[in-house]
Amino acid sequence: MSEPDLEARIQAVLPAFPAEVVREWLLPCANRHGWPPAVLPALVPPGKWGGILLGRSLAFWQNIQWAREERALILGDLDPESQTILGAMISAHFRTEPNAYSNESGGKRRVDWAFIQLSDHGVIPGRVVLLGSNDWLEVADGFHRLAAYFAYKMMQADPALRAAFGGDQVPLRETQPTWVGRAAD
Repeated sequence: MSEPDLEARIQAVLPAFPAEVVREWLLPCANRHGWPPAVLPALVPPGKWGGILLGRSLAFWQNIQWAREERALILGDLDPESQTILGAMISAHFRTEPNAYSNESGGKRRVDWAFIQLSDHGVIPGRVVLLGSNDWLEVADGFHRLAAYFAYKMMQADPALRAAFGGDQVPLRETQPTWVGRAAD
């Protein structure tokens, strides 16, 4: 199936999703894992799709409203699971500590690319996709870019790390590009 056809199938199931969110988050996953992820929209999809959709059903996602936001990214604003994943990614890719992310196919390359983009431009490449729920923001798409962002932020706050990195580093912009989905009232 062609990418435009697959994108149209996704949009048919999730019509409130902005095209950019579909293209950047769901389309690559649909190419790898097929679409639709579940026969019954009210059930949480099994396998990989369950994780991709943050353990929520298609019916849940059909009631999400999206906002394109420039926002300050603060680790403490993220849900505990997202914080744990980011901490493990930073440990694996910047501290070279062995863990589940150490041998992730292409993970180091993706984090390094995002880090270089941040050091050149001060902004995360693309828009990170977040789900706002209760008091937290859950990361739906963009873990590698966020790992690079928080590592770069730590590096900029520490004079010894800045000196070890060397060269000119662009300061981070105070706000970063995101898509934030929230349940419709």
